[in-house]
Amino acid sequence: MKTKWLILSIAIFAIILIPSLCNAQQKGNASDPNQSHKIDSKNETNGDSQVYAYVDEKPEPEGGMTALYKFLADKIIYPKKAKDKGVQGIVYVSFIVEKDGKLSDVKIMRDMGGFGLGEEAVRVIKLMPPWKPAKINGKAVRATYNVPVKFVLH
Repeated sequence: MKTKWLILSIAIFAIILIPSLCNAQQKGNASDPNQSHKIDSKNETNGDSQVYAYVDEKPEPEGGMTALYKFLADKIIYPKKAKDKGVQGIVYVSFIVEKDGKLSDVKIMRDMGGFGLGEEAVRVIKLMPPWKPAKINGKAVRATYNVPVKFVLH
């Protein structure tokens, strides 16, 4: 029963929050839709290492956002320390979707602090199968992506 509530909570959260996050990213690029914004570079001359925040086609998990949140709900194990203390909340995880769809540089952007929720979210994100990569002008590129992971006790 608790698992069903966790899945439902995550799904509802995804339906409400993800579109608003996507719209916020789109608005940052509204002045010039053909302009892509680089956020990182390793100073390579071929540009292959650049990570983009704004792209023509956003990266997407296989099966879409519903599949993403089902995957998280199925794989997340609520940390005992957090469960014992009744800690609930949202952890924000950031990562790079590589040109081949694999996820890299997975890190906690915001955590509940010291209860293992962030570490658990990172562990599960690292287990994800490859995504559909981001594209600019039809070409796959590296792109940053942020995911909120909601932890709720029932």
